[in-house]
Amino acid sequence: VRLSEERKIHDLLYQVVKRVFRLSMGGTPIVPEARPEDSGDGQTRTVSESLRRIREAYPERMEISPRETLDKLYGEAPTQAVHEQVPRRATSEFGFLGGSSIEATMLEDDIVPGMVYMGQFAGLYLLFKSGEELYIIDQHAAHERVLYEANQGIIEQGGAVSQSLLFPINIDLPADRYELFEEASDVLKSVGFEAEPFGARTVMLSAVPTVLTRKSPEKMFHEILSDVEDLRKGGYEIKKAVAQSVACRGAIMAGDRMSEAEATALIKGLMKTETRYCCPHGRPIVFKISRDELDRKFGRK
Repeated sequence: VRLSEERKIHDLLYQVVKRVFRLSMGGTPIVPEARPEDSGDGQTRTVSESLRRIREAYPERMEISPRETLDKLYGEAPTQAVHEQVPRRATSEFGFLGGSSIEATMLEDDIVPGMVYMGQFAGLYLLFKSGEELYIIDQHAAHERVLYEANQGIIEQGGAVSQSLLFPINIDLPADRYELFEEASDVLKSVGFEAEPFGARTVMLSAVPTVLTRKSPEKMFHEILSDVEDLRKGGYEIKKAVAQSVACRGAIMAGDRMSEAEATALIKGLMKTETRYCCPHGRPIVFKISRDELDRKFGRK
C-alpha cells in the first residue's frame, strides 16, 4: 500500500510513538507539538489529541514499559534510529577507539613508529612528529583509504554492520537509475544497505551502513547511486565502485574535529592498509617535512 503523503504520516507517527514511550515512563513530552492536521472529518487534531485518544482506547498498553514494548515489536530494543541521530564527535561516528600512542608496527619510510600527535590544522590536517620530522596527514583521505579496504573485505567476506531506519523510506528513481540499482543491489546489500523493489521504479530503503548514518538516508542513497553511475562510466567494476563511494561518503570530512585518541586510532588503521600513501582517488595522504628542510626555508642553513 502506498500513501499520498508518506512523509507527513511518517513524521506524525514518529512523534506519536516517541511521545507515548516518554509519557509511559512518567516523563514530560520531548517532542514539539505538531501543527493541527485535517483529520478528514472536518476537524483538526494535534499530537496531544491523538495521544489522548490512544490512551483512552488502549489503557492497558500504557502499563507496559518502553523496553517491553520494543521487545515485543522488534525482539530487542533497537539502537538509536537514523532519524534521531545528530552530529556527534568522531569517536562514535567513525569508531575510533584507541590509545594515545602509536604501536611500533612494521612500516615503510613515509610513516614510522613512535609518532607523537601534535594537533589538527584547518580542521582537515593531522600533525604528527617523529624525531626531526613533521608529518601532515589528510584526515579525510586517510579515513577513506581505511574504509575502502575494509569495504572490499566486507563485499568479499561479509560482516557489514547496518543501522535500521525507524521507518522504511520509499525512494522513486528514474528508469536508468533504477536499472543501476537492480544491477548493484547484491553489492549494496553486502556493504550494509537493506533496499528492495517496491513498485515499478520505487525502492524501499530500511537500513544503511553504519558509516553513513550522519546524513539523510534518502539523500545518501541517491548520492551513492550517482557515484556508482559515474565510476561505472569511468570503467570501474560494480564492487569497486560501491566500495569507493561508500568509503568517500562515510569518511571524516573537513571540519570534523578529532581528539588525540581518535587521530591516533585513525593512523593505526591506516598502518594496516595495503596502500597507505594515497586515497582511492589517487590523492596523497601523507606529506613529510624534515627539520633540515625547515631550517633551509628559514635561511638557517
